Amino acid sequence: MMERVDDFSTRLDAAFALLPEGIEQRRSAIDREYQERQQRFAEDFMPAVAKVREIWQPRSDALVARFKDIIHVQADVRDDYAKIVFSFDSTLARVTLTFDFSHDREVQNMILNYELEILPILMKFDHHSTLKLPLAAFDEPAVTEWLESRMLSFIHSFVELNENQYYLSDQMVEDPVARIRMSKMVAREQLDCEGRRYYFISAETRREFEKQHANVASQTKGAATPALAVTSI
Repeated sequence: MMERVDDFSTRLDAAFALLPEGIEQRRSAIDREYQERQQRFAEDFMPAVAKVREIWQPRSDALVARFKDIIHVQADVRDDYAKIVFSFDSTLARVTLTFDFSHDREVQNMILNYELEILPILMKFDHHSTLKLPLAAFDEPAVTEWLESRMLSFIHSFVELNENQYYLSDQMVEDPVARIRMSKMVAREQLDCEGRRYYFISAETRREFEKQHANVASQTKGAATPALAVTSI
């Protein structure tokens, strides 16, 4: 029996002796993988990032210029990651547009993401898109096409938002002269009269309203003509 136990102990020792060798092999493999990733990062990813930035910047500037004072930009830019968030002033919904650029775990591919958030959600829109490109064969035209198509898709969604009756339901008003219903943002002028605000499609209908209101007031004996406060939009 003791001989069997001794034999087993010897086999245990032999098996256990493989542990340091296995650990060292794993260390070497991990180190090799890390060095290869670092090489791909320096030789493939960083040049690709530079190309994306060249494509991105003028198109981002063009987008911002279209929205002027109602757009706000926040950027988190690092060597291996970039996230740009556009938020928009709107009385209809909370609108946030996000682009981010990064690489996958093995630094084999570049990943570009597009996210559009419109809250509350009362219409269909293209809210997400991802482009994955191999760094070894980086495709500049594909990046250009993807970025431009995403920005145009956002513009179309923003335009639809401002025409969508579900969003405009609380913003709809009527020109009291033209009898035309419209959103407040479409009205060119507005006028405060007797504690109420009126909206007009043009200065002409606003003047006609003032004229009609003055005639009614003049026909009312002893009634003073209320003050009218006109605002151009």
